[in-house]
This record gives sequence, structure tokens and C-alpha cells, in this order.
Amino acid sequence: MKTSLKLGIGGFWVSIVVSLASAGATAPDAGAALQPGINSAEAKADSVLTRMRELARERKWKTLVEQFQDEDIDAWSATVKDKSAMAIKMAEASNLRGQAFGFLKDNVRAGKDLRVAVELVSSNGSYWCHLGDFSRDVLKDESGALDAYIKAFECTGNTFGYLSISVTLNAASILVGQGKYQDALKVMERYDESDIRKMQEMGPWWGTKMLDMNKRIYAGLGRKEDSGLVLVAEGKTDYQMILPDTSPNPAIGESLKQVAYSCNQSKPGGAFTLVEYPNRQRYG
Repeated sequence: MKTSLKLGIGGFWVSIVVSLASAGATAPDAGAALQPGINSAEAKADSVLTRMRELARERKWKTLVEQFQDEDIDAWSATVKDKSAMAIKMAEASNLRGQAFGFLKDNVRAGKDLRVAVELVSSNGSYWCHLGDFSRDVLKDESGALDAYIKAFECTGNTFGYLSISVTLNAASILVGQGKYQDALKVMERYDESDIRKMQEMGPWWGTKMLDMNKRIYAGLGRKEDSGLVLVAEGKTDYQMILPDTSPNPAIGESLKQVAYSCNQSKPGGAFTLVEYPNRQRYG
């Protein structure tokens, strides 16, 4: 229904036609009018992701699980045209929820979500790193963790970023633990001496970690000249650490050697001596 109004403004008469909704008619949805073409699934995915990011940033893992443990992320792509764009959102949501499940020790659902994330977006190094950490620390699956760390590095390439360096160290550490020193050295050779010097210039933490790992590998390969360790018989330093040549627990001996490596790093201009005396000579 239309009605006409006349208003007097400054001596002029202005005619205004006003349309009135007939009784029983409903106004169009404001959101739909302002954002035509926005799919409801896309809007929901964006809303859920925004909230997940906030909770993850604040490390509120329990709240994230409480709010989204039953969220059907797979259903997000059912009604959208751009499946690839939605897959990116689904992967991020799965990765965040997988981390949350992991922190709450719900390992079955954590593993499922973390695997879904890398299946949806296999080019994301962070997702592979999270899966690698979960496989190593929770599942105790060194083979699966190693594969994940290798894939993470393939995604990032040889850079000086945190992710590239950390997955390199993680992969090498697994191989060293398995006694595969040559394979570990191959992993570490992604970065040469000049690269490690650059890391130390940028910040000593990562450069030192890389040097320490190389020393562990060289020691395992019997390359004393590269490991930074010297024996007392070589007379290269006054500082000594006394160790028996055998130990009831090999892990203890290895840990003590790592102390020597650390001391070596903290002593400017000189090496820290690792001294191994035969038990029979020390205890008669």
C-alpha cells in the first residue's frame, strides 16, 4: 500500500511517496540482503574457526573441546561450490581440535583429527610437525614421527625458520636414538657450517642446538676430531669429566656425555675433556 505525504520545507511543498508493508508481510533477512551469495556452511565454518583460534591462542583447550567436540567438520563441504577453499578451513579446524584433544589426553580423537588435517592439506608443514610430535611423544611411534618430520621439511624447504630447523633436529634426534648416525648426519647436512654460523648470529639458541646435535652424531661415528671431545691422554685441556668405560644403564652414560658437550659450549676457547677410565683400574 502506498500513501503520499506533503511537507512544507522553507516555503516549498515536497511530495513524498512512502510504501507501507501490507499486513502480514515479513521483512527480508538483513544478513541475506547485506551478504548475498554467502553460503550458510561457509558462515558457520568461519564462525567456528574464529572461535577455535581464539581459544587456541589463549590455550583454553578444555573449552575448545567442550564447545566443538561434536562439531561435524566433514559436513562443512557438503553444500559449498569451492571445495578446495573449504578443505583449507576444515584442515585448520581439525588440526586445532586435534591439538586440543591431545592436551586433554584423548589420544584416539587427537590422532584422528591430526591425520585428517594432513590428508586435507598435505602442503602444510605445521600440520605435519604436530602429527610428528604426537606420534613421537604420545604414540611412541618413531617411524611415523620420522615420516611426518620429513614431510614437514619437504613443505618448508631449507630455511632459517623455526619449523624447518626444529623438524630437522627432531628427525636427527630419532635417528641418533636408533643408532643410525649416518642417516642422522644426512639429515643434518641440510644445513652446512655457514648456515649454522648464520643461525648463531641471528640468535645463539638454534645454532647451539645444531652444533650439539652434530657433535652427538660425530661422537657416535667415532669422529672425535669433529665431536669437540678430547681424551685426557691427548692433554688438550685441564677440565675433565670422569666416566667409567661401562655403565649398567647406557642412557646414563649418554646423558653424562651430553653434559660434557654443554660444558664444552660454555667454556670459551677450549674443549671440555671427557675421560673414560676402565672400571677395573678405578675400583681395583
